[in-house]
Amino acid sequence: MSPGPSEPMTSDLLLTTTAWLDPQVVHETLVSREAMEAVHGWISNHLRATASIRSWKPYWKEIALYRPGDISLTLRFRLGGPVEVTQSRGWSLSEGERRELESALLPFLSKTGNTMTQERVADAVQAQYQDASRSSRSDHTVVLRFMPPPSTAPLDDHPQPPVEMAVIVRPDLALQIFARGTDEAACRAAIRRFLANLQVAGINIEENSPIALRR
Repeated sequence: MSPGPSEPMTSDLLLTTTAWLDPQVVHETLVSREAMEAVHGWISNHLRATASIRSWKPYWKEIALYRPGDISLTLRFRLGGPVEVTQSRGWSLSEGERRELESALLPFLSKTGNTMTQERVADAVQAQYQDASRSSRSDHTVVLRFMPPPSTAPLDDHPQPPVEMAVIVRPDLALQIFARGTDEAACRAAIRRFLANLQVAGINIEENSPIALRR
């Protein structure tokens, strides 16, 4: 796929920047109800037990597991590890079993957090730009295309030229942002407004590369 919108455009001006999400956005996503349900289901299936959420805080999570016969185990873990056993009754988790669980759980958490964060960003963009189209690609990126409304501040006392935009939300949670139009200043302004709108929607950006012109 070409970097910008897929439809042919009349301009040869293309501006782009790459933005990186604040890590807190991922943490906030992982404490959502959807993430809790995903992890709850995964642990239940992995250990063949009934699970319940004991606590779900921004960094530490605690899940209790139950098996028939008054057998229980409480796991405490955080992003990046480790997995700890804080309480058990009739259920002994060996060091090897704990490491096996940890090696399986942490990649699952990372993938779940990143995928749900991609969807959260896409939802925020579509809420801000009502005409935004959305598609997913085989490389696990999410692509959004839209025409931002013109700025309320005309450039040089003339109506603002139209701009077409595309945003690629990558699995590593970097956003590739493209703006194409007949006026470089209008494209730059559209990218800056887009970044500001993300912040308003609660999607904080840690940093972004300088807006660069491609031809």
